[in-house]
Amino acid sequence: VLVVRQDLKMGTGKIASQCA
Repeated sequence: VLVVRQDLKMGTGKIASQCA
């Protein structure tokens, strides 16, 4: 979740897509 928070600022689409 720590990495997801940083990606959220740049682009949640990248991590969100992999996490989803």
